Amino acid sequence: MGEFLPKVTIIYRKLFPHFMNVLVLGAGMMGSAAAYDLVKNGNFDKVFAGDVDRERAKTVSRKTGAEPLVVNVEKTESVKRAFKKVDVVLSAVPYFYNLKLTKIAISMGKGFCDLGGNIDVVHQQLSLNEKARAKGVTIIPDCGLAPGMVNVLAAKLISMLDVAEEVKLRVGGLPQEPKPPLNYSLVFSAHGLINEYHERCIILRNGEIAYVDGLADLENFVFEGFPELEAFNTSGGSSTLPFTFRGRVKNLDYKTIRYAGHCEKIKLLFALGLASKDPVVVDGRKVVPRNLLVKLLETNLPKSKDLVLLRVTAAGQSGGTRKTLVYEMVDYYDEKTGQTAMMRTTAYPASVVAKMIGEGKIQKGVYTNETAVDPDEFVRELDLRGLKLQFREERK
Repeated sequence: MGEFLPKVTIIYRKLFPHFMNVLVLGAGMMGSAAAYDLVKNGNFDKVFAGDVDRERAKTVSRKTGAEPLVVNVEKTESVKRAFKKVDVVLSAVPYFYNLKLTKIAISMGKGFCDLGGNIDVVHQQLSLNEKARAKGVTIIPDCGLAPGMVNVLAAKLISMLDVAEEVKLRVGGLPQEPKPPLNYSLVFSAHGLINEYHERCIILRNGEIAYVDGLADLENFVFEGFPELEAFNTSGGSSTLPFTFRGRVKNLDYKTIRYAGHCEKIKLLFALGLASKDPVVVDGRKVVPRNLLVKLLETNLPKSKDLVLLRVTAAGQSGGTRKTLVYEMVDYYDEKTGQTAMMRTTAYPASVVAKMIGEGKIQKGVYTNETAVDPDEFVRELDLRGLKLQFREERK
């Protein structure tokens, strides 16, 4: 009888996957939104909101209905105690914890996904594929907006073409009411923003990996119903796509959308040295210019309800005809929940992947979004959450 009950439990969970538990690590904005969605739409028996700060976890609990849990991601035993309570983990903590968390998840046989943010960490996670397969667990890194949602959408469009010549990923979080001088308000970490602008960007050029400068290749950008926009290279958004589609797609790049004029003003700040991490002496004290810029941005950028624009385009040949395939989305600050558009568009894709992992709909191992997530189901799930993707086909 003792051996029979575990087998019954396994079969029951496969038939009714909502009788499982999920942990969201990190009680910040993105973690809070992910917990909210998993409570509402995740089909899990229990949703835990984990954070090192008990009060922050309790705050998320009050807002979402998730059960608060104290978890210190810097302490392995604390992580293991939390993981024992669940079947799936969604990490919304800083990217530099994700490799450690992935290893623990694999060793304990837990499904895992994260918001990513660093391509080197993702490559290290992907190297654990065989260990994850042997343990029968699914690990999907980089599950936010960009990287994340754009990876799945790009893969879908590429699959619809016989030959994919050009793939363009364009995404931007913008204030609904832009105010000078930058016409921008912070929708995530100022440190992260500067890194995206300053670091080199990975693209495909003539089918091969290439590296280009951030803030370069400025282009005018038109989105119906919006004032003049621009787009320029930023790092991180393309994630694993150039490596996945190397040799199969001729050109692929990622650019961030902003209101026109933003890029040149950021370039001026950087030209003055304000992105540097090298200390300078001011009045006898050492000051790190980048830290000063972060503080000034956090202090002076206006608060504003936001919106997110997304356009993923793939152009090429299909059936002897040249086609351009497009996904577009506009999402706004949610007045009902108080969630920003950036929270929704970043956290909900990750919660959808966590749900799919819990339901056993993604193969076992460590995989990228573009190779493992069913794009049609992914888009349907986003639609249920109010993230409306519009598809169109243009023929020439």
